[in-house]
Amino acid sequence: MVQLNKLIKKPKTYTAREKRNHRSLIGRNGVYVVDDMGFPVTILDERFRYGRLDVKIGPLNGHGEQWVEFHKVAVKVG
Repeated sequence: MVQLNKLIKKPKTYTAREKRNHRSLIGRNGVYVVDDMGFPVTILDERFRYGRLDVKIGPLNGHGEQWVEFHKVAVKVG
């Protein structure tokens, strides 16, 4: 089993070029990591704020949505 604390990434500041070349993450599934717990989520929206990427997530089971910093969500990209 993957250790959740290994999934947490450091925040990244995006340059203007990286913002232009950014591939959308909307619709992808991931794991929202809080302390030692992980919740399966889907990405509903995304935005750049102060050079950082935020994503709006919703749980796969349940209801609600929340804006969080992208580095707190583990998503398989590729």
